[in-house]
Amino acid sequence: MKSVMKKWGKEIAYSISNEASWMVIKDGAFSWIYVTKKDIDDSDLVKAIRTTGVRPDFVKRRGMLDLLIHFGIDGGEREALFDKGESDVSDDV
Repeated sequence: MKSVMKKWGKEIAYSISNEASWMVIKDGAFSWIYVTKKDIDDSDLVKAIRTTGVRPDFVKRRGMLDLLIHFGIDGGEREALFDKGESDVSDDV
């Protein structure tokens, strides 16, 4: 799910999930793109890469978390970065 916000004169677009996350920061003529996986199949991200001409920087989940905190992304949204999802193993206690 893509979200967009403006902060400090920058436009920040991001999508967060456990599988792969990305963030695009635009400040006038400058752009930065951060991704957590190499093979993200997201049309918004592909469009941003093509229109800006910027090569994405790959970061680990912790690095993405630091970026999300820096730009003030809500903690509830940040939780999806480390969400394990449903477990396939049943609890047999």
